[in-house]
Parts: sequence; C-alpha cells; structure tokens
Amino acid sequence: MSVPEDVQAFSRLVLALRDYRKDIVLVGGWAHRLSRLHPLSQGVDFEPLGSEDADLVLDKTVTPREEDLGDLLRKAGFTQQFFGEKNPPVMHYRLGQDGAFYAEFLTPLMGPEKGGTRTIAGVSAQELRHLYILMICPWKVLLKEPEFPVGGKPVEIQIANAASYLAQKLLVLDRRTPDDKAKDILYIHDTLLTFGGSLGKVHELWREEILPKVIPAAAKSLPGLVRTAFSDVTDPIRRARGIAVAAGRPDTEPEHIAQVCKKGLTELFK
Repeated sequence: MSVPEDVQAFSRLVLALRDYRKDIVLVGGWAHRLSRLHPLSQGVDFEPLGSEDADLVLDKTVTPREEDLGDLLRKAGFTQQFFGEKNPPVMHYRLGQDGAFYAEFLTPLMGPEKGGTRTIAGVSAQELRHLYILMICPWKVLLKEPEFPVGGKPVEIQIANAASYLAQKLLVLDRRTPDDKAKDILYIHDTLLTFGGSLGKVHELWREEILPKVIPAAAKSLPGLVRTAFSDVTDPIRRARGIAVAAGRPDTEPEHIAQVCKKGLTELFK
C-alpha cells in the first residue's frame, strides 16, 4: 500500500511529539480529516479537504520534559521558520527545508489582553481566542499501519470533538480572510455530513459536557451567528462550492451548502 506524502509527513510529526501527545489537541484540517476515524462518524462519498499544516493546541501550563518539543521536532527533521515581529516570533515547524508540510502551535488567549506568542515546552505558540473550546472533551483516535506509518505500534492522539470544532469555527468565522472563510464553511458543511447520523449524540455531548465550560456570552451568540452566516447565499458560500468542485467533488448548489449548515448547526446548538 502506497502512503501519500502528506500522511507520511504527518506520521513523522506524531512520532516526534512522543510524551507530549496527551498534552496536545489536534485541530484544524487534520482534526477534520481524522475525525472520520471516530466511531460516531459515518461514511461520506468524498475525500476530506487537504491541509498542508497541522495545527496543534497546547495549554500554557505544559512544561518541558527531559527533551522539550523543539528538540524533538529538530531531531525528526523539522526546521524553524520565523514570521512577523512578535517576541517570540510566530513560528512554523516545516519538515525539511522546502517541504510543503509544517506544524504550528497554538494556545488559548483568555481575558482582555491582546494576543501574542509565548514559548511553551520549547516551541513558539500563538495565542488565539476561543481555542479553549477545542480543548474541552477531546476525542481520542488511533493511528495504525498501514494507513499511518507510525513505527508498527498503534499511536493514540487527541483531536477536537465535532461539537467544539463546529462551535469554534462559527465563533471566528467573521474574522477570517475571504479564502479561509470559504474553506471553513466547507469544513462546517462536511463535518455536519460526517456526523449527521449521530448529531443527536454530538448535541448531547455539547449540552452535557461542553456548554457548561463555555463562556456564556460566546455560547449565547451561536444561534445568531448561524442565522447571520447561513440564512442567505453569500459570496463565501459560493467560494466554498468552488473549493469543493476544484477538489473533484460532485457539484453542490450553494443553496444546499447553506441549508445543510443552517439546519445542522441550529439542531446542534439549540
């Protein structure tokens, strides 16, 4: 079985994380991709959206072990790329000098202060709002060969659960660039299809386990955000359709994308 290059690169990242895997929650495109390994998912007839980067969330309280994360990544062949003027700078950990795949570390921003970066366990992590939601009740999925070359022994990693994933996407949607907003809309649409058959159980997880830990103002805003984003067909929704078509998927009318998102999110966050 031939393993795609992005999966090989991701597997090297997972192996490099070693003892820190229980401290890290995978979010973003790779969390969406791996959510299909969860028992609540159902089969869909399209491939998940690809992503060249792996977004990893860790808490500010994580402390270095015998080897910190930065050392482990360097030993695994990841190089540091610096961006911006923050101190410490925003950093991408790229596999090789010119490889397409890279990892980026994030950490929740709480309170009134502006976001910045900080060093956690030897890596630079960017502070962003609403990330804390993604760390509530993470799901565990098992990576194993032949699909993932992880050294023979299956490896368990944490990913954001579907309810937290959708809530966070919705809360930051208006802050995204036009292209990123369109891609996030498609992530929302695809996640709802992937868990449509078990949406009642995902709603129960949201209501019983996640909602009590979400900032009340953020939770209260979700129904209004759903109506604003998906009551009408907008340019970002049309762009989302274009992304799906460009990926080789059957054409889907933008009205259908809006309908799936509005109906599913309303049911989830009712």
